[in-house]
Amino acid sequence: MSIPDHRDNTIYFQCDHCNRRPEVYFGDFARAWSDAKADGWRCYKDQTDAWCHKCPDCATKGASEVKPVDQPILGDKKGNCHAACLAYVLGLPPEEVPPFCIDVPEGEDWQAAENAWLAERGVVLLNIDLPDGGPDGISPPATMAALVDGVPCLIGGKNAEGVGHTVVGRYRLDNDGHWLEYVYDPNPAGAFLAVPVSVGFFVATDPASTKGASK
Repeated sequence: MSIPDHRDNTIYFQCDHCNRRPEVYFGDFARAWSDAKADGWRCYKDQTDAWCHKCPDCATKGASEVKPVDQPILGDKKGNCHAACLAYVLGLPPEEVPPFCIDVPEGEDWQAAENAWLAERGVVLLNIDLPDGGPDGISPPATMAALVDGVPCLIGGKNAEGVGHTVVGRYRLDNDGHWLEYVYDPNPAGAFLAVPVSVGFFVATDPASTKGASK
């Protein structure tokens, strides 16, 4: 968010994705934003059409400036929620992600086709069954305790209408334990899942080629 201070002609930019302290820029908004953008700040509109801001650190963590959108197609085995979630995490326009799990011919493995497409982009999706849980603080398997806080994921299951659905989540870890939290629901209802069933994490196909890899 941006916070103008008309007393001394300054603009404060606050990251909407982390607890970073607000940064101050001088001049009118156009000049302040130009300077902030040059420093690596990014902005986008959320589902309520409100402007949000990302600090340079969050902007380089794979988060995109792609505007989250409601899935245009709804219905069990017909909705394109999964493609919308992939687009959100990968930072792609929704129309660039194929609807892998819609109208799948009998006997065809749509997840294999999805991973083949993802592999061309340097990742694959590793799906893990979830233990019994609920929408408030989903309990991940104990084997996931070694993950890093903030890792994005896709969470699949059933919504309140009993329809298969996919949403975007995030793995969280602190001194009190670890859990999965909901981040983005492409369904216009925004109710996320009533029964989470599985979680999918993105795994690099060539870790040595990722940024920051040791030589």
